[in-house]
Amino acid sequence: MKSILVVGSTSTVGISVGSLLARHHKVFYAGRQNADYYLDLSSTELKLPENLQFDVVIHTAADFGGNSEEYFYRAEMINAIGTLNVCRLAQKVHAKHILVVSSLSASYISGDPYFNIYSLSKRHADELAQIYCDQVGLPLTILRPTQLYDAESKCKAHQGLFYSIIEKAQKGEDIDFYGNNNALRNYLYLNDFSEIVARAIEEKVIGTFNCPSPNSVRLSEIAQTAYRIFNQGGDIHFLADKPNIVDLPEVCGSDLYQKIGFKPQISLAEGIQMIKDVREMI
Repeated sequence: MKSILVVGSTSTVGISVGSLLARHHKVFYAGRQNADYYLDLSSTELKLPENLQFDVVIHTAADFGGNSEEYFYRAEMINAIGTLNVCRLAQKVHAKHILVVSSLSASYISGDPYFNIYSLSKRHADELAQIYCDQVGLPLTILRPTQLYDAESKCKAHQGLFYSIIEKAQKGEDIDFYGNNNALRNYLYLNDFSEIVARAIEEKVIGTFNCPSPNSVRLSEIAQTAYRIFNQGGDIHFLADKPNIVDLPEVCGSDLYQKIGFKPQISLAEGIQMIKDVREMI
């Protein structure tokens, strides 16, 4: 049994990962709210009790940025400097392993259609973590998931397009996509990603890894699947007079799934069916 500290006490990913790990390990949370230990990622002061020790630290907190100067500053502070502070914390509590939940966005570069302050600050976060952990000899795992979704719609705030499709299909409404491009997406079910994190901890897999769903899908495939499952009718339209929705970059796989003996299990149809089941219970 390991003692694990999850940074991100209100993070959807943090709560999901922590709940799964708590079945076999002692799990504690750090953050500004609903936490066992108070932690402000933007502060360089690590106000934790003395002699605190954890086997593993998992970092799941993030700021999703925006377009204003204020958001630029906050994203860099929380994502980049905050990640460095979590690495410092891991060193302070004598952790034997730190796992950072990053994002596939961290691999985007200037000129990519979805390159923004979030992707830039997440890349800075990964690089800072790597430099610091190399310097102090702390084993580091960085996981970069694709777009996450879940049955309870906890991921809705950051996956507006996906849940908009779901809600229109649920009501039997037509779905309008801007432009002519049937854009490519890759959605990973949250529980699958939590299992990936848990197994990466158990196997102590070190390195930086992409975490995609095995199957990328087009927007029309998502809509057609949702229409079939909700069975309320509705049609798909592409609005040629509007700007195209751009593809997300194709996801390069890694050998992570082979290393941990697990690959994502929940298909898009199964995930949408679980969304339907949850909504019918409300």
